[in-house]
Amino acid sequence: STPYCRLSTYFTQQLENLKYADSITLDPHKTGFCPYPAGGLLYRNGNIRNFLAQKAAYVNHGEKDNEEINLYGIDGSKPGAASAGVWLSHKALGLHNHGYGLILRQCNFSAGVMYSMWASLDRPED
Repeated sequence: STPYCRLSTYFTQQLENLKYADSITLDPHKTGFCPYPAGGLLYRNGNIRNFLAQKAAYVNHGEKDNEEINLYGIDGSKPGAASAGVWLSHKALGLHNHGYGLILRQCNFSAGVMYSMWASLDRPED
């Protein structure tokens, strides 16, 4: 069993301050173990997405209530399979201490062990 890791006071404050942000980017491919193009951009004011909308002639963008979600974003084209992969990962692993929490604790623990091993190699007698 890996040790339980509490969030630092600094990190907790950072999470609490997200409510003041105008936009937030999500990159679940880094520590979320999800496909690379699964990132997202969240806006406090949903109208800002219209400034970033990009249409490509070769992509069907839907109509009114069924607009293409990929229309809104910096690059304009994210495959739907990446979003489905994130959803499936969250359903299969779970967003709790025994799912992703366990994986992240194990990664943190392993990183600490690796660091200790590399740091100990710095001695002349090794």
